[in-house]
Amino acid sequence: MKSLVGIATALREDQRAVAQGVTPCCNSGVNEGRITGGKLQKRIMAGRAASHSSATESSCATESS
Repeated sequence: MKSLVGIATALREDQRAVAQGVTPCCNSGVNEGRITGGKLQKRIMAGRAASHSSATESSCATESS
C-alpha cells in the first residue's frame, strides 16, 4: 500500500506533465495506417500474408499433384 501512496503522490506533484504525456497533441492515425499498409505489402511479397486466394491456390495445387 505504501508504494501506491508514493506513486499517487508523485503523479499528483507532477500532474501537469502527466496530463501532457497522456493527452496527444495530434493524431497519428494516417501515419499508422501507412506503416500498417507497408508492412502488409512486405508480407505479401514475402509470401507470408494470409489470404483466401493463396489458400485456394495451395489446395488446388495439392489436388492436381
